[in-house]
Amino acid sequence: MHYNKGLVWTQTSSINQDNDHMTVNYSLSDGNSFRYEFDILNKNIINDTNSQYGQLCNQGNYQYDKNINPFRHLGFMDFNFQNWSIGNKLTEDVHYLACGFPTLIPVSHSYTYDQDGYPLNKITIYKTGSYDGGTTPVSTRHMKTDFFYQE
Repeated sequence: MHYNKGLVWTQTSSINQDNDHMTVNYSLSDGNSFRYEFDILNKNIINDTNSQYGQLCNQGNYQYDKNINPFRHLGFMDFNFQNWSIGNKLTEDVHYLACGFPTLIPVSHSYTYDQDGYPLNKITIYKTGSYDGGTTPVSTRHMKTDFFYQE
């Protein structure tokens, strides 16, 4: 369970070990719910879908490097699986079909690593979202993230 702004979120998940497919159901105390499903390869989420009330909201495909994702090792409950993969995400190809359309959509990430394989910084490239289902970026944005580690 997770509490946020007076809402209680309940998460139930199951994994099909035969095909490395996970299904996660989220139920909110206000009656809303949605489903997140993804496929796993080498401990990384390689594709996913989100659906709400039987309607497909978005679907994505991802590629990863073989370096260390430091967020996976922090020991906290990753309620929405954003930092679940073992590698660092290199590319994202997400198509938003319904249920909401973001303003900026991450497309790719590049990293600089230390000698132990931990990221020192990450550059994320975004395209602007589109309400017509188009995939052509209107403009591109960049964001830099610096990582600092303490023992």
